[in-house]
Amino acid sequence: MQRFVTATVLSLALAPALASAAGPPTWDKIASANSRFKPALSGAATLDKETGLVWETTPTQGVYRTFAAAQARCAGLVVGGRAGWRVPTIEELTSLAVPNPGAAFTYDSDYYWTATTVAGTPANAWLVYISGSSTVASLAKGNAELVWCVRGGHGYDGQ
Repeated sequence: MQRFVTATVLSLALAPALASAAGPPTWDKIASANSRFKPALSGAATLDKETGLVWETTPTQGVYRTFAAAQARCAGLVVGGRAGWRVPTIEELTSLAVPNPGAAFTYDSDYYWTATTVAGTPANAWLVYISGSSTVASLAKGNAELVWCVRGGHGYDGQ
């Protein structure tokens, strides 16, 4: 018991110094679209410096998929030599709804699947309409919509 108390006191004593050395997290800043996005993976992907996520620079256009097919596409995707892609959560996808995101991406202004299931309606998932602003809607997972894959983050569907 004594070792545990000593370790706890030591870690509490160091916490302020560690926090100030690390600085604030990047998600506490609002960046303009011009400074927020940076080409990554030889231009095949785009790093979002505000969220730390990496997005496809050009999601497949005009190809509509069911929810399951969208997940399969992202899971099998290799962009810039990197695997590990997934369907974004509703919070992640709505973060792209900024003025002029088109400067960093080539995409269709349309609804895109999220990995977030509608609470109380597990047969539906949330969609986000991306076009410089966002509109959300729910749709049965058997219907077809676009998908925009992302890499990084937690990707947890808490519903």
